[in-house]
Amino acid sequence: MLNAAVWNVRGLNRRDHQIAVRELAINSRLQFLGLLETRVTLPNAARLQNGILPRWKWFSDYNSAGNRIWLAWDDDFLDIAILDIGVQFVHCRIFIRSSHIYVLVTVSYGANDVGSRRELWQALCNISDSIGDEPWLVGGDFNAVRDLSEVCGTSGDIRLAMNKFNDCILNTGLIALPTRGERFTWHNYSEDGRSLWKWLDRLLANDKWMERWPDVFYDCLTPWTSDHSPLVLCGDCRRPQVSMFRFDNYLALSPGFIASVQGIWRHHIVGTPMYSVTRKLKALEPIFRQQRKMKGDLSANVKLAGEFLEVSQRLLQEDRHDPLLLHLEHCCRLVFLKAVKIEQVMLQQRDKIQWMKGAVFDIEEDRAPGPDGYSSGFFKAAWPVVGEEITAAVMDFFTTGRLLKQVNATLITLIPTIWGILDKLISPSQTAFVPGRSISDNVLLAQELFSGYKQCRLPPRCALKVDLRKAYDTVEWDFFMATLQLFGFPSTFNWWIEECVTSPHFSLYLNGEDGGFAYHWQCKELGLFQLSFADDLILLCKPEVYWAMAFLLPKGVIKEIVKRIRTFLWKGNSSSGYPKVAWESVCKPIEEGGQGIRDILALNRALMSRHLWSVIKHEKESI
Repeated sequence: MLNAAVWNVRGLNRRDHQIAVRELAINSRLQFLGLLETRVTLPNAARLQNGILPRWKWFSDYNSAGNRIWLAWDDDFLDIAILDIGVQFVHCRIFIRSSHIYVLVTVSYGANDVGSRRELWQALCNISDSIGDEPWLVGGDFNAVRDLSEVCGTSGDIRLAMNKFNDCILNTGLIALPTRGERFTWHNYSEDGRSLWKWLDRLLANDKWMERWPDVFYDCLTPWTSDHSPLVLCGDCRRPQVSMFRFDNYLALSPGFIASVQGIWRHHIVGTPMYSVTRKLKALEPIFRQQRKMKGDLSANVKLAGEFLEVSQRLLQEDRHDPLLLHLEHCCRLVFLKAVKIEQVMLQQRDKIQWMKGAVFDIEEDRAPGPDGYSSGFFKAAWPVVGEEITAAVMDFFTTGRLLKQVNATLITLIPTIWGILDKLISPSQTAFVPGRSISDNVLLAQELFSGYKQCRLPPRCALKVDLRKAYDTVEWDFFMATLQLFGFPSTFNWWIEECVTSPHFSLYLNGEDGGFAYHWQCKELGLFQLSFADDLILLCKPEVYWAMAFLLPKGVIKEIVKRIRTFLWKGNSSSGYPKVAWESVCKPIEEGGQGIRDILALNRALMSRHLWSVIKHEKESI
């Protein structure tokens, strides 16, 4: 299905409006976006479009009055042809490459007065007569409601406009799509107390669209920087991605942080103390999500605050004795420092990925949170409110020896190696990560160090080959518990340790989303949750060729390898026999009548020549 959205942005010249549009496209994984009321002049259009979504294609009709509608799409997924243009609409045909289908989309922006909107209603009726059997989607700000219940507040007589709009929908055969989210899509934000809410923005579709995507609906999101809500199309072919919750430590710097926690923590939850804590933490998630969303792009906030500070300082240079400019520069500096501090807290927290252990106040605030998303920074900042109940939850474990599944859970995260970053984090002593250095160089270095190790004239020495391995990964739990008992640890302490090490659940953290925990179908009835077992473990792997790059293979080894390859080639098994063709002929290229099998001796010598080339070229990074 088409990943699309429509939004009356109420101007795109401000930086925060541009950031909001970009975040909407990224977070909703959009392929198509209709923007209304951009208020951008023609000389600035290309610059703003490239700054918001630089890889996308854009269409804007500056021939019509006011340039009311912009279209943007990702041409990696869509091909778009503009079919018709009006002052209040843009009609286009979209080819969705992934599903190889064509759909029609009309983005509308109705005029403010009833008379002018008649042109839009007539245009939609004309399009309806010409579309045939193609799926058709209509969306935008119609500046009209369909029922009096779609208005909250004092408004004028809207019955005429309402009837005209309903007649248009009836004549075109359009169907109102189901919606979720905000009840009203527009709010006047009146300062005199006369607030007014209306449902002006909506998505409509014809029966062909509904036949192809029967579960389609759209989300009315929070307005953010506009007075209109963005409308995001959803359906059964696109599962909304809900990112895992994570408490950002900079949220504790907000003035209303303690009040938010108190509002949830004063409620009484029926159950054990540990259950009460987990439920209250879960109830705090939507509050902190909303606060984080209101903070916006922290890096962009720092950049914007820095620009304001720079402008204020330039103004101050012209008249250093102006008290107004002095006060302006001081305020801009405070705002900039505050933005930098908040960004620094956020970056420091996300830069360190470690599992939470130990007592709460012994854990650094920037340590990684668990699956519930709360780091120690939250508990430290909210300790005056949550400390008593957290302590009761911990004491409950010491009393009962039981941990909830939500508490004793671990996220397994795959962290990709990022080019240009890894070499800054790895010490040069870790030779396998040095750019330009081969892993075989380490083998050569070790071989050189041991070449004269047995000489009697050298002082006494020894060499150790250490293979570090966590006993936790392979130890049998019964043996582990028996060892604790033999050492004389108290039985209660042993119960605590057994509960901690035998009851964890593992979830995979993939692409910013918690994949959750699931049993293998053969382990569900047994309740097995370990990732692997250290008993009768068989590992299948491929031989690595880099040993042939490190040193010359002994002739006996090469002879044995050739023998096994030759026997398998002619017999298909390990039985002995006489070859039908000389091995030198078999190793010739296919073009010369051979089988193209590599000669092991020639391959070994060719790989070793790489080291001679390194010596000749005097490569700095090579050992």
